[in-house]
Order: sequence, then C-alpha cells, then structure tokens
Amino acid sequence: MNLPWKIAAALMTAAAAVVATAAPIGRIYPEPQNILTAVRAFPVSAENVSLIFHSGGGELFELADSIYIGELAALPPSPGAAKLEIHAGLLDDMTDFFDAKANLLPPQGYVIKLAASAPEKNVIAVGAEDRRGVLYGLCSLAQLLEVRDGAAVQNVADVADYPVWRERFVSDYFSSHSEAGYRAVVASKISGVAAMLQNNWRNPEWWEKNRPVFELVRRYRDMGALDFMALLHIYQQDKKLKQLNIANEDELLELIASCRKLAEAGFSFIMIGADDITPVDNQQGFIPYHSEEQERFGGVGAAHGYMMKRLYDALHPDFPDLKLSMVGAPYGLSHGIGRPEIDRYLIEWGKNAPTEVMWVWTGKGVFSPEVRSSELAKVTSLLSGQKVYLFDNSNGFFSPLPRWETKFYPGMEIDNDGIVYLNGCFFRNNFRNSEALRFLTTCDYLWNPAKYDPERSFNTALETLMGRDAVAPVNRLRDIMIAYDCAEYTGDRSKLAASPAEFQSALDEVGKLRDATGSRLNIGLERIAARVKRAENFAAYRRPSADIGRLSVPIVLDGVLSPGEWDSAAAIKLENADGSADAAATVVRLAYDDGGVWLGFDIPAAKPLPETAKMRDDEAVFASPDAVELFLQFVPAAPDAVGAYLHFCFDSASNRYDERSCSGPLGWDGDWQLAVAETPTGWSAELFIRPAAAFASSRVIQEEDSMFFIDDVLGKTPAPPASGQVWLANFHRVENHTGTVQSWGKGGFKFHLPGYFGELNLK
Repeated sequence: MNLPWKIAAALMTAAAAVVATAAPIGRIYPEPQNILTAVRAFPVSAENVSLIFHSGGGELFELADSIYIGELAALPPSPGAAKLEIHAGLLDDMTDFFDAKANLLPPQGYVIKLAASAPEKNVIAVGAEDRRGVLYGLCSLAQLLEVRDGAAVQNVADVADYPVWRERFVSDYFSSHSEAGYRAVVASKISGVAAMLQNNWRNPEWWEKNRPVFELVRRYRDMGALDFMALLHIYQQDKKLKQLNIANEDELLELIASCRKLAEAGFSFIMIGADDITPVDNQQGFIPYHSEEQERFGGVGAAHGYMMKRLYDALHPDFPDLKLSMVGAPYGLSHGIGRPEIDRYLIEWGKNAPTEVMWVWTGKGVFSPEVRSSELAKVTSLLSGQKVYLFDNSNGFFSPLPRWETKFYPGMEIDNDGIVYLNGCFFRNNFRNSEALRFLTTCDYLWNPAKYDPERSFNTALETLMGRDAVAPVNRLRDIMIAYDCAEYTGDRSKLAASPAEFQSALDEVGKLRDATGSRLNIGLERIAARVKRAENFAAYRRPSADIGRLSVPIVLDGVLSPGEWDSAAAIKLENADGSADAAATVVRLAYDDGGVWLGFDIPAAKPLPETAKMRDDEAVFASPDAVELFLQFVPAAPDAVGAYLHFCFDSASNRYDERSCSGPLGWDGDWQLAVAETPTGWSAELFIRPAAAFASSRVIQEEDSMFFIDDVLGKTPAPPASGQVWLANFHRVENHTGTVQSWGKGGFKFHLPGYFGELNLK
C-alpha cells in the first residue's frame, strides 16, 4: 500500500532509488513505506540541536524530545558540526514545510523532509497526521543517527511512512513492566503493551503490589504514547484449584470490579482468557467446571457469552472507548473448530455476547506458519457479527532464537481491525532477550508487510539489541541449531551443515560476546547448550529396525495373546530409556495383512495393577499410572512433512487417546481397534490399525480455491500394506506411578521426534 500521490508531490522531492547501507545502524526500522530521496548525511552534536514543536507541547512531545536527544547525547560529538534545527508537529501546523493535508496520512503516519542544508545550518521537518505520528517520526530520526569515524552523523532522506497494522501489542507479566521498558517499546515504534494476569487479579495483595505499574500505565496512556491491554484468565492451570463460577453472582461481580479497576488505570483493551484451560470432552465438546453453569446456561459457550455481556453492560457506560474481547476455549482451528461439538461453543458464545465484544482467534494452529482468510471465515461464520483480532504465538518452534516468518493473508489487518496481540515476554532481562528479537521482527512485518525481509529484519533487531558484533556469530549458531531441530523432527539428516563439535564451537563464540552494558547475551544460551548435547546424541544415534511379516493366522481381538495367534509376528523388546537393565521388558509383536497392521503388547507389571479411572476418549491417557504410546509414520518418504505420523495411546483400563502428529486430539479420530486383558504377569493388549483409513477423514479443510484431505498434507495417501514398504515407528511403555519408561527408539528428549523412530521393513 502506498501513500496517495498528492503527499509525495507535496514533499517537493524527486523519487530516487535508495540502496540500503551494509550496516543496519543509521536506517529506519521498522522498514518504512516510502523513502523518496537519496540519503544525505552531515555531522551532528547534541549541543547544536534545536527541536521546535509547532503543535503545542505536552508530555508526549517531551518524551519524543528525550528519545531523540537521548540517543544523540549517547554518541560521540562531531567537532565543528553545523547547527541542526528540527521542526515537528501536525501537518496542519506545518504549512511552511508541507502542502499535504493531514487527513491524507493514515493514523500514526509521518513524513520527514530535509528542508534546508547549508554549511552553517541544516533544517529537518517532521510532520504527522496525529500526535503519535509526530512521536514516531522523531523516533525514526533518532534511528537514522550513526557513528562514522568516531563521530556522530545524522542521516536523513525524505520519508513518507505509516504502519499498516495500527495496534501492535507486545506482552509480558505485570511484574516485569518498567518505565525503561515502556520507553524501549515507544522508541521501537510498537503501539501497545499487553499485561498478562493469571488468577492473581483475585488477590487484593496483588493489586497493591502493582500500584506503581498502574500509575505508569495511566501516565503513558494519557500522554498518548502507548495503548494498553490486560489479559485476565478466568481459570487456573491447575484444574483442581478454584475456578471462576459464572453462575455465582458474587464471583461475577468480582470479575467486573477487577475489569473496572483496570479501565480506571488506563487500560483501553481488556481480553478475557479461557484458552487451553476450559475442560473438554471428546464427544460433548467444551464443558463447564461447575454444574450450576450447565444448569443455568445450558453450556459453557453460553456461560462465557453471558459473562462478556455482563462485563460490557457494566463497563461501557463509563468507558465507552474500552474494547472488550475474549480468547475462548477453541481459539485455534487445531482445537477442533469444524467439529459440531466444538462449533457449538462458538455459536452459543456468539448468540450471548454483545456484537461490540471482539473474538480473539488464531490460524489453523496456535503456531501457524501462515494465516489464511479461509481460516478466519470458519470462525466468523459461527459468530453473530462480532469483530475479531489475532492472538499470535508464531515462530515458537525455533526458540530460543525465533524470527518472524509467519505470513498473513493480504487485507487481514482490515478484517482484524488493525489489531494483533503478540504473546510472549518482552521486558525480561532489560529487553535484551530472544523474545524481544521476535517481537521486533514481528512488528517490522506488521508495520510494512510488503517490504518485510526476515533475514534483514532479524539482523537489524540483533544489532539494535546486542550490537553489530553479534550478527554473524548468532546467525551461524541459529542456522546450525535449526538444522538439528529439523533433523530431529523429520528424521532427514541430509541438511545438517555442521558437526556437534562445530555446533559447540559456534555456541562458545556467541558465549564470549557482550552487549553494550558489558553483559553476556541473554538469548537462551543454556537452552542452546542442551541442544548441543542433543546434537551429539542424534549424531551417534542409529535407528533400530525390525522385519515384519504377513499375518498367517487370524487374530481374535480380545486383548489376550493366545498361543498360536502371534507365532508369525515380529517381536520387539522395549528397553529402559535411561539405559539401565530391566529383566521385565515389555514386548511388542507386529504383523500385517491387506487391511492393516496388527500389534500385540505383553506388558509385565506388579500386582495388583494400579487403579485407573475410566476416562472419556482423548483425555490425558498418557498421564495414566501405566500407559503405552505408539507412533506410526506410514509415509516416511515425505520428510518435508514435519511430524507426518499418527500417535496412539492406551492404558490398562482400555482408555484411548489419538492425534495426528502433535496437534492435539480434537482435530482427528483414528480408525483403530483396541482390546486389553489382565494376565498373570501384568496385562496385555491387541490393536488393529488401518493405515489408509486412519488418514482418510470425512472432515475436509476448505482452502481458498480447493479442498484437500489430511493425507495430502503428508504427500500421498498410504498404500495398503505390502512387502517392500518401510514404515517408521516408535513404542513406549510409561509407568507414570514409578517414573519408569521403556522404549524402542531411545535418546530423544521427547517422544514426538520422528528422527528417533525405528524402521519397520515389511517382508
């Protein structure tokens, strides 16, 4: 999107190609919309600068002044520098410099112009559509400062700039907020700060402890420097603890009172969170914690919608500009949106929540690498006219050195009202951390998606936070780490470009670096060191393998490994994952026929067997006292399909759990049969799984112009089992009550790693 041509003409400049310098210091970040002239540079010293505001004063312009002068004062002065006069204000008050009308610029937009240049004095003009734009224009001018040959230099060009996404919220917990952090957010041209609350809003002592933060919020909001959002969770992670009861009037009034205090403190956005913590039943969908809620509202979606109506009715009269929203139980499509029992929640919520309350969503998954308009359409079709905005967790896969590489569909900023919430912790360790790297690159993308370059943006963020010397070694370390991460997840070793020793050497080099304060770079080096150890294990790992034959005798699926039934099956012995000896090993037997694969498990266990409650399908069966987990990848020839496998879990009480890859249980139900029996030496189980039927789903994913089944994600539909095929698999017996784990492919730091799966050769 480009500014109207009238603004460019009003700048009275000739557009010229501008080549970015090799060093990112001395250029505008986030990437500006338009640089209309070649860059000029002249020496500058703080004592020779006059900053003149044409639209009154106030604390916001004092902040802008201090950001620019503060950056300049930190640089070595340039002896003999000419005077520099900077004029700044709203465009309507800057007619001596600009002919453009203020309403031609989008919100927060600004223009910079070199108005005069002479040996005795240089004049720069900064005009903006609004006061926030004036602030951002001066922040950009501060970014254009540079040190050359040991002295300060001011770079300048004619610039017309504005953010595509208006509200860009970075986040952290209240306890990490600080004025220095808010100034850093402003200087980075990030428009909003979100403060995360868990259940602490119910604690009076918490409110008193955070009084200084509330005072800061009110001050920065009142001056117009930042917008503030509060994210309140109505439930606690530990589901055994007290959870909000919406049917209890006193508890509901307590929530309303807390939101009122936040609005009074200066929060203009309040998000209510129930994500990930609302109970779910595979057959019924989301269910309330309290029976009174079910009796009164008929479902948790209706209860949550009613809660938002009560909040809106109570707060809107006194705070008409307050934006209320909710990140509900199914906030990602991978949480089951598209299944009737899950859709019911959104439908009920939409019917009960006011249309003025916004719904908070994600893409296909919480960590979506791409967000499509079709995914938004699935959500909005279930609501009742509520607006939406995005809750984003993207790029967490490559933590602790993530950079923004997610793609939003064109025009998404319009559909999302210009709002995006970026989940994470920005302020930790004086905002010199790996999450700050991601936040800066994300906001670069949000400011100007059309010109976003992931590598250039990441390098600029690195240099800004950690210094120029960090760029090359941190990138090398990141490249090596990502290559090993991908190899673990896909099993494809072909893209590894370094040995574990070279990985360690790259880590050591980064460990020697220091930032401008003399501190070691706080980018998760300890976590990366653990990855080096994983790389050593992965380099030494050799896949186990087993030959599997065709079933010769029909099997009666009763859980009992009857004599003669499994004689033709291959036998795989599981070993203790920690390498210790175990005389009572679990044995897995495998055979196949034209329809699928048969598995038998002989599981030694002390008597009596641990008491195990009956669960609904797809509850946390993997946390049962004694459970088995198995992973099957029927199409290993598609290594680029990360995690193209099926995960099944069962326990001694016949409880079942399944999922595609690590996507959670709500998006898919596999076609498999299970029978469990108790034996004199423990327990046993028999399974039958049909590969093709397991992937073929009646639920299709609607894309822009086509429809595809989940098997297409994996490259192709698995063929019927036949001699010559090679599958990948892993098997684990987990005794949660003792902490003992037996495995076939050992060595991975978690189970969901196809790089540690073994080979099953069909004979």
